Amino acid sequence: MRAETITGAAEVTEFARDNYREFTELSLVFLGAAEGEVNFCRPGALHKTRWMAKVIYSLTIALAEKSIEQLPPGTITSRHQVTKIREFVTFVTHVYLIWWISCKNAVDAPWNDLQLFKRLRQYELVNKDISQSAAQAFSRHLWYLTAEMVPTALFSSLVLSSERQDLADALLKVQPANELQSPQNRFGSGWGKPRFPLSINLSTRLCNLVDSDSWFTIFRLQINSSFLRLPVNEWEPTMRMWPVQKTSKP
Repeated sequence: MRAETITGAAEVTEFARDNYREFTELSLVFLGAAEGEVNFCRPGALHKTRWMAKVIYSLTIALAEKSIEQLPPGTITSRHQVTKIREFVTFVTHVYLIWWISCKNAVDAPWNDLQLFKRLRQYELVNKDISQSAAQAFSRHLWYLTAEMVPTALFSSLVLSSERQDLADALLKVQPANELQSPQNRFGSGWGKPRFPLSINLSTRLCNLVDSDSWFTIFRLQINSSFLRLPVNEWEPTMRMWPVQKTSKP
């Protein structure tokens, strides 16, 4: 996991904001892969709208652990907090970092989220409590793994050709006879909310998450679905020939 994180972080050349860069740089220091001089930024605000600060400051505390030990007990952390912070930072740097900084396109989100969930399960071999807690929290945010959003992965360059082909085949098997005017598998009042997958394990694939509601997204976005019947290597030329959908101005 450490090697994959270091390699993935090295491939990122642009960061959305400076705190993304700081998060990445501190993580590489913690992993022993930093090159050159290391600069620590002055602490900024800590509140819910700047949640990444919690990660950054936890990293800073973990890196300064030996120096903090020289201070009077309880000055910054108590003895039992040191171990917890170190465990949290180990999880963040080995599992969370790479998925946070690598997903910039919505079409990549289904694939990235599925791989992240599997990574959380694999982390049981390192720390079972953290793995189960993180997986439970993430299971409440599986928006991109709902049947409605999974089809967007057809257009992701991160998804293997074989996976995209199986995803297309799965869609064709559940293609409705008529265009869906609204999703069918929802709960709650009004428009409702999409249902999250009931279970995801290490063998789950994107094609396993497809159902008839997947076609609602295709219809809603006015996507010409004829390319689904072609081999993946023929998709891109076909997509370029799609007619542009013109909409009237309000």
